Amino acid sequence: MAIRGFWEKLLALFIGFLLWNYVVSQGNLEVSFKVPVDVKGLPSNVRVKGLPGAVEVRVRGAPWVVKGVSPGEIKVVVDLSGATSGDGMVYFDNVQVPKGVKVVYVRPPYARVRFVKVESKKVPVVVRWKRRPGFKWKTDPPLVKVVGVKRRLSRIKYLRTKPVDPGEVSKEGGLEVYLEVPKDVKVDPPKVRLEVEK
Repeated sequence: MAIRGFWEKLLALFIGFLLWNYVVSQGNLEVSFKVPVDVKGLPSNVRVKGLPGAVEVRVRGAPWVVKGVSPGEIKVVVDLSGATSGDGMVYFDNVQVPKGVKVVYVRPPYARVRFVKVESKKVPVVVRWKRRPGFKWKTDPPLVKVVGVKRRLSRIKYLRTKPVDPGEVSKEGGLEVYLEVPKDVKVDPPKVRLEVEK
């Protein structure tokens, strides 16, 4: 009777060991996510070059936790509120993950960047006609804001529209036309309304 109880206990102990080993092995699940870099606090007059749009984040946790994680639940936040012009380093060490998940690594762990101060100015809009129109016209707005580095802005005296066929412009309404945006600048608004002057 005592021998029988001994073998039952030994079998139970062996099964328990197998279950424990399975749980431990299952608890080491690792998964990688491509996570966008969320930039906070960047001054409106500063642009950053060399900052990747996303980084690889590898996480570890229990399978039932990790398998339920979506990419949107992981965030890589970078605070650039103190950025000024010049070269610098940005570290991706502020990673927000769901409860029960640990970060294994972030790749790349940092980036070498350049902060550039930008300025803005308003320039007139010039319509680029495919052929000479038989009417007078105006653009709304007549001026648009161009944002970029000072050296680049000094060369921009006006902005032209995409080519326009006079026949497409309705005398009752108007036509929205996109502007030809030079490289390395931003334009606000990116398009204007072309109207026939009465």
